[in-house]
Amino acid sequence: MNTWTQVRVPRLDGQTMGVLATRTPHRPCPIGLSVAQVVSVCSRKGVLVLGGADIVNGTPILDIKPYVPFADSIPQAVAPPWVQAEKEEDEPLHIAAVNISSRAKEQVHRAWSRSKDSMYSSAAEFLELVEQVLARDIRSVHQRRNNANQVDAEGVTAELEPESQQQGRFHVVLEGVDIHYDIDTSGTVWVRGVAA
Repeated sequence: MNTWTQVRVPRLDGQTMGVLATRTPHRPCPIGLSVAQVVSVCSRKGVLVLGGADIVNGTPILDIKPYVPFADSIPQAVAPPWVQAEKEEDEPLHIAAVNISSRAKEQVHRAWSRSKDSMYSSAAEFLELVEQVLARDIRSVHQRRNNANQVDAEGVTAELEPESQQQGRFHVVLEGVDIHYDIDTSGTVWVRGVAA
């Protein structure tokens, strides 16, 4: 079997799985499939606005098909055992809580207000996206296993004082906003702020 057909799966703590059995973007044919809601149609401008799709803003959409309940809805479908966790605490990507300081919230609000083409109608909606994304441990398996990157909660909260300018050890870019955060040993995310 070729090496490109296997990927390390975060939910399996780095064990390999066939690429076609996962949702990895590293695929032999990088075309995805997602269900979306038609939010609005402007035929005069040739604009179709979709919502709720499992895609990144700006992803080209190659084709659109109607949702057909008798063909597209499969109520008896189940996920494979390696995807299911008995309890939330058993989920390898489980995050105990997401904490965003008032300073970090202000930075996120300012950064969002400078963005030009956001698909969110308010900074509060965008902040909700940040919380939803960070509600699962999105770090790589290597980063999760490297305990040197984790600090205890006391150390993190001490560094979150308003005068602290330290950036987080990890970051994620959402709609062009570079969010910096830490994760302590209890599995709590502490959002530090936005990179300048």
